[in-house]
Amino acid sequence: MGMSPDTSQRRLKILQVASHSDATRGGAVQMILLARGLRDRGHEVHCVFHRPKEVVGAAPLRARLFDLERWTDMWRFRTWVRRERFDIIHSHRDPALRFCFLATLGIAIPAFVTQRGTVYRLPRWGIVRWAFRSRKLDHVIAVAEAVRRSLVEESGLAPEKVSVVYGSYDPERFHRGLSGKAVRREFALSDEAPVVGIVGALVGKKGHADFFEAAAQVVRTLPSARFLVVGKGKMERFGEILERLGLSPCVIFAGHRDDMPEVLAALDVLVCASRKGEGLTGVLREAMAVGTPVVTTDIAGNTELVVHEKTGFVVPVGACAAMAEAILRLLKDREEANRLTVAAEERVRQLCLHSRRCEQIERIYCDIIERKQKRKVES
Repeated sequence: MGMSPDTSQRRLKILQVASHSDATRGGAVQMILLARGLRDRGHEVHCVFHRPKEVVGAAPLRARLFDLERWTDMWRFRTWVRRERFDIIHSHRDPALRFCFLATLGIAIPAFVTQRGTVYRLPRWGIVRWAFRSRKLDHVIAVAEAVRRSLVEESGLAPEKVSVVYGSYDPERFHRGLSGKAVRREFALSDEAPVVGIVGALVGKKGHADFFEAAAQVVRTLPSARFLVVGKGKMERFGEILERLGLSPCVIFAGHRDDMPEVLAALDVLVCASRKGEGLTGVLREAMAVGTPVVTTDIAGNTELVVHEKTGFVVPVGACAAMAEAILRLLKDREEANRLTVAAEERVRQLCLHSRRCEQIERIYCDIIERKQKRKVES
């Protein structure tokens, strides 16, 4: 449905709600990026965060903190929403949806939208499942076709209720021409050293153990290779596997980084080794935009960006030997790596450019409001 001229030009009052307690995590960062983009398109945008220690990148957005697990904060949120009269409420992740859904029962919201970022099935019962299937929730934005397909085919949502809008990246931050030399110097890595990276919280589903198994095979062929592990978590949990593989001297744990564009530029290969829980891994699009070759497991929507042997390499989940082979192929054949990165940059600009995402989501908002207005007139 197209937007009427009046609707498309309307300045919307939009509320974005994140359930992340860590505002540096991918979903929260994506919400902040969207909020800033919608603000730059002329809308009034407010953000709610779940008691984060620090709201990174939110300034100068209008941000409020609520504890999404407290009934008293739900009532306070309800009172505030009634007073502010938002045109749009857009929740990110299931806990935010549950909070917003319950807090606004009985309150008419012109457009109520939620973001779905994983291929996990909806719960078999409970408020989240009720919310997804309710008429109160107008639309679901899936971050990949794999997520949309899961919602429609496995959870039974009506196809017209779900749209795919890929997550975005900021082209002013992530682009070719960035230098990773400062990052390499920080970790005493020479310009010639092959450096392979993995980015993500140090949790089981991200596949770090598989990555280390593959790394050990890479080192047998390229002893000079080094492996940069970026993300929050306890590196001690990997001490035993690194010792068993004799890999400790080759692995650098960098922790959380605020200079991700330069970190990605410092890498010769970026690997996503995830085993489950993904929708579409955000660091892939950022690496592709920077011009870093990528390897990913065949999981969720990652293959919608990383097309095997066209924009990167795809390997089966848990296939450490195949992962090592793909890494070595990229490290040894620079001509092929360059060919892949050119195609990858074009694909990520086509699907994930920030301005495109903001325009698509704005259109969804306006279509919902227009459809409801027409229904009201017709009744």
